[in-house]
Amino acid sequence: MVIFGSCVEPFNANLSIDKKLVVDGLLTDQPGPHTVRLTYSAGTGVNQKFNAVPVNGAKVSIADDTGHNELLTEISLGTYQTINSSFKAEIGRKYNVHIELFKNNSLSVFESTQEMIEPSGELDNVYFEYERNPSGNRFAIYVDATKKSSTNGLMRWRWTGTYQITTEPQFHIEEGAPSPLACSGYVRGGNSGNSITKEGPCTCCECWTIEKSSYFTIYDGEQSIGNKYQKILLGYIPAIGEIFSDKYHLDVEQLSLTVNAYNFWKLAKNQKDGTGSLFQPASAKIRGNIRSLTNSNEESLGLFTVSSIVNKSIFIRKEDIPDPISYNYSTLDCRTLRANATTIKPPFW
Repeated sequence: MVIFGSCVEPFNANLSIDKKLVVDGLLTDQPGPHTVRLTYSAGTGVNQKFNAVPVNGAKVSIADDTGHNELLTEISLGTYQTINSSFKAEIGRKYNVHIELFKNNSLSVFESTQEMIEPSGELDNVYFEYERNPSGNRFAIYVDATKKSSTNGLMRWRWTGTYQITTEPQFHIEEGAPSPLACSGYVRGGNSGNSITKEGPCTCCECWTIEKSSYFTIYDGEQSIGNKYQKILLGYIPAIGEIFSDKYHLDVEQLSLTVNAYNFWKLAKNQKDGTGSLFQPASAKIRGNIRSLTNSNEESLGLFTVSSIVNKSIFIRKEDIPDPISYNYSTLDCRTLRANATTIKPPFW
């Protein structure tokens, strides 16, 4: 057991590792599907690229401490999900993942240690504070939480943001002349050929895009007052027009952590700070809780863990920014500006 000091640590969760089997799996007490991702990954050193090769054709299952096994289905290369929507973790039960795959024409079997799911506690409050900063004004995001008195108090937070993109494709110009995009609802016409008239609704002027924070926060509770966790910093959102043309929807999840999961991310953060790259050869012992059952000398990386989840959502509005901001309207189809932009308005908007 590694003894840790108190920590409230937001850090970047993007990993760079030597070529080995990597398991990324999370089972929660929420309705499925639950996902396990398998890759062979490579990349050591600050200047090397991260390469992840999906592992397909594996047999992946999740077992609990009563002997029940749930078989996962490969829905895309290297991504395995539970199909039974009613399958979820139960507080107090223990779970592990079992993986069978062929390497070099021989069967390799991997398994995680059993992890017990604990209650996630209460997410009491999600709030923000505006900060003027030399590198750019921003919102600092904080949470207050309460842990269950009988639990280990280890917690993790992650968040998802949604914001609107507004464009003006009717003013699109090609070869020096107005050339509105067809999706704008406008057409070019008239005697000069340069005037534009509206003939229908715009179908590409408003989009919504979702971003998941690449930073998350882990906390061991040592600085808490009793069971109360106060003003835990989760990260920052830039206060810029490209994000706040209207408002920003912030959904925060609070997850319970097993001791193995906390130790994994704490050690990963320490190494990241010390070397600039995770899983350097000298620190290859950050292997998570996955082990080979067929070859004790074969290293594997990553983590399978279980968490209870509670969440809370808030809006940050353009009016919450006390300083003037500008928004430069693009004349492109809003669906082309972000990889995951959609014209379907979220139900909470």
